[in-house]
Amino acid sequence: MIANEYAKAIFELAQANSEEELVNDNFNLFVKLLNDNPDFLKVLTYPRITLADKKDAIKNTLIDFEPIFIDFLFVLLDNNRMDMIKEIAFEYEQLILADNGAVKVDVYSASLLTKKEILSVEETLKKAIGQKRIIIYNYVDESLIGGIKAVYNGRSLDLSLNNQLSHLKKSI
Repeated sequence: MIANEYAKAIFELAQANSEEELVNDNFNLFVKLLNDNPDFLKVLTYPRITLADKKDAIKNTLIDFEPIFIDFLFVLLDNNRMDMIKEIAFEYEQLILADNGAVKVDVYSASLLTKKEILSVEETLKKAIGQKRIIIYNYVDESLIGGIKAVYNGRSLDLSLNNQLSHLKKSI
């Protein structure tokens, strides 16, 4: 809930400056930086490092980032919320997608889907979700025997063979 409020705040500010996509790119680069260098987040959340030193670390590391994004990170530091950055980035991306009339769907399958299969899944999910535009991210889940499992907006649609067999077993 808090992450969503922060995401809305930066989204509205970015929107007012027509920089939604640039800020989204900054979020993606920053989260990648944190994933590649987990110690950087530790520095930014460590209580014994001064706020001024943390802000200097951000300024010196994120030289090419948008000023709006840097200021936003300073707000997170000021409010001891830097540990929520990945959640905020996720919520921000959802706002971007919603603003563009799209929904991000994580599709899990036993093996990577072909382009033809993705198009077929996309049409099925558009009807099931009731959304005109969806963006599919395909992931392999080897525990699935067949079919797919789709996750979007905190919801799950299980069209896997495992799920169908489970329902069949319960009905017997």
